Order: sequence, then structure tokens, then C-alpha cells
Amino acid sequence: FEVKFIDEHVGWGLFATKEYAIGDFLLIYRGERKNGIPEKENGYIFDIPHRNEYIDAGNVELSGIARFINDDFVQPNARPYEVVIDSISFIGLKAKRNITVGEEIRYDYLCGRGNAESFPWRSTREPMKIKKPREDVDQGALNYLHHNINSIYI
Repeated sequence: FEVKFIDEHVGWGLFATKEYAIGDFLLIYRGERKNGIPEKENGYIFDIPHRNEYIDAGNVELSGIARFINDDFVQPNARPYEVVIDSISFIGLKAKRNITVGEEIRYDYLCGRGNAESFPWRSTREPMKIKKPREDVDQGALNYLHHNINSIYI
């Protein structure tokens, strides 16, 4: 995978560097596991409401590149799923459909449930436009981020 800056509106995104078939494992959503209700000010949260837990990927030292996956509530190409090992739940992402090289990875943040009012970009009820990433981003900063994130685990 490759993290790329898309634009000032969307921000960063995660892009496939190889092809994936429907059902293929993509990656794990990594971060600090917390109990209770997620803090609203952090934009890197994966809520697990049925366990009263969430994964906070706001700390770059504890998170992984899945934090850069953007929302798509109309035609996502990935879907989260829960794996429980020794009573600890992990959130993985699988390909919901075939994914091509260079395609941005996106999933439905609400997984088809819940209230979208907390997601202001959904207010138009139109899908977000998937744009090509910018090429003028500081590659040194991206390389640092990529190498440091890949060595971190849940």
C-alpha cells in the first residue's frame, strides 16, 4: 500500500500497490484499544460499539496505515470484519470487490448502520469524488511515516 496526499478537502488516502480479488485480506486497523465512547475530536477512530470499545489510531507511533482509509458509503471497495483471538477483537479489512493497482481503498465508516449526522461530508447524500493523489508532497516525510508505521503492531 501507499499513502498519498489527495487534496486539501479529502486529505490523505491509502492506495493499492497490487491487485486484490474480492474477499482478499487487505490489512489490520491498528491503534490503541480503549473502552467507552470515542472522543469526538480525534478523526482516526474505529468504533466497536457491541464491545463498548474503540481503536484510536490518532497516535502515529501506535497506529498503522489503515488510518488513512477514507469513507465511501455508496460504493466502498473494502469492508471491515472482526476477528477474535483469545477474547481480543481485531479489525481486519477485506476486499469487497476486485481492487486494481493505484485504486484508493475505501470502506463505509458506518458499515451500513447507525446515524450519519456526525459525518458532515455525507450531508449531501452523494458519494465523495475519488481523486488522483497529488505528486508534489514531501516524499521524505511520507517515507518516514511509511517505514515507522509498518513496524508497529496492535
